[in-house]
Amino acid sequence: MSASGTGSFQWFLEGVALSQATNQTFPATQTGNYSVMITDANGCTGKSSVFNVSNLGINSNSYNKEITIYPNPTKGLITVSLVENTPVDKIEIVDILGKIVSVKTENTSQIDISEMANGIYLFKLYSGENVSINKIIKK
Repeated sequence: MSASGTGSFQWFLEGVALSQATNQTFPATQTGNYSVMITDANGCTGKSSVFNVSNLGINSNSYNKEITIYPNPTKGLITVSLVENTPVDKIEIVDILGKIVSVKTENTSQIDISEMANGIYLFKLYSGENVSINKIIKK
């Protein structure tokens, strides 16, 4: 996970400060609700909204094996390739702070994220009761 801004950083899991988790980036090592607090040079603090990490592995379930998302990293245009007869109900694009920045319900085979800021995004693909979470890096 990565936070934007300058200053000092403190990452939290389930509201508890994580020891030695004081860098701008933090690799989630377990599922749960994460947030980050940033303190600027003037002592002002801001805390992110909670970001739920529920799947740490990419391609960790059978539904993920039916989906390929490329190129990754990308400069903008993402292709979502599905095994034949795999329906996609919607795709949510979530930023690293857990905010849904886009929802696609139509034309999900190619998605243009060129207007989004550079960073790490999660693509949540929904098909019935199945959810596939894929990390995408936008350069």
